[in-house]
Amino acid sequence: MKIPLADPSWEYRSLQNEIDSAVKKVLEEGKFIMGPEVELFEKEVSEYLGAKYAIGMSSGTDALLASLMAIGVKEGDEVITTPFSFIATASVIARVGAKPVFVDVEEDGFNMDPEGIKRAITKKTKAIIVVHIFGEPARIEEINKIAQNNGIKIIEDCAQAFGAKIGSKKVGTFGDIGCYSFFPAKPLGCAGDGGLVITNDENLATILRMMRVQGASGKNLHKFVGGNFRLDTIQAAILKVKLNHIDSWLEKRGILAGKYLEKLAPLEKSRKITLPKCRQETISSWAQFSILAKNRDKLKNYLLENGIGCEVYYPIPLFRQECMAHFYDKTYEKYERVEKVCREVLSIPVHQSISIEHIEKVSQRIIEFYE
Repeated sequence: MKIPLADPSWEYRSLQNEIDSAVKKVLEEGKFIMGPEVELFEKEVSEYLGAKYAIGMSSGTDALLASLMAIGVKEGDEVITTPFSFIATASVIARVGAKPVFVDVEEDGFNMDPEGIKRAITKKTKAIIVVHIFGEPARIEEINKIAQNNGIKIIEDCAQAFGAKIGSKKVGTFGDIGCYSFFPAKPLGCAGDGGLVITNDENLATILRMMRVQGASGKNLHKFVGGNFRLDTIQAAILKVKLNHIDSWLEKRGILAGKYLEKLAPLEKSRKITLPKCRQETISSWAQFSILAKNRDKLKNYLLENGIGCEVYYPIPLFRQECMAHFYDKTYEKYERVEKVCREVLSIPVHQSISIEHIEKVSQRIIEFYE
């Protein structure tokens, strides 16, 4: 029996009639670009997330890019972010001509260290991109205070954190802008690429809506240099269906993660692995269940050989990527925490399509590896 790391096709199989009906309606009406389903999804998702405005985007990457453009980040500016993330988090900063400035991760987690942010701020700092990595909320309230004291904008990268919460408030609503990815393997995924931006700022929402249609303020009237960042109607229709089920899916992920924490606790006690830590006030979306493991690569191969999907997110700090070489700073040589995380991190299955029995099997295989 194989246990995949993720299985987006399960979502289609479990909701086939609803999804087929929604897609058929779009195909029959022929409004493939900015059709009514886009606005309907935006309305429902803004209510779900607790934001005043939601703007559908073509991908999580484009959501970040449009957000930087909307707040006016430009050449000569600096944007602080984490080196432990997907490359898009940093590449969008470079694409607007600004400089990515990286800070190390926390001592006891995967998210960026607020103290590092304080040290990284300069007169050129225009924004902070805060990533809620693997679905676990970052210390966004603390980071917010730092940003507000320095007149800096905050963009939340919630690509892996749809539905994650601090208390009763969902991530994405703490900063100036929240950005989401609907890549198929995400907690809420579409059948291709898709993204979203949310904000409570009416002016930013207006600018972002223009940004996604080539900066257009009206037909043949272009106020800004924008892009083709639109969420297509079919993806919006699929997302609208799935949104009705997201709470039960997130609850299932939480139950599965809890079972891992129980089963793998002895290995953490013996210091073979380190389990993910969730603060008492947070609820993770568990986009990934990621451990730190001794002999990580050998463990990965062992699991794969036994039919268990797993992956390394992410093996290289962003400041060591070739495309980031010209932004390198000697300060990064002291970032021992992220280097350790990249050497030892491993993500194992926690998708809602699997069962407690699957979790027990994965856990047993990991225990066997270290015996």
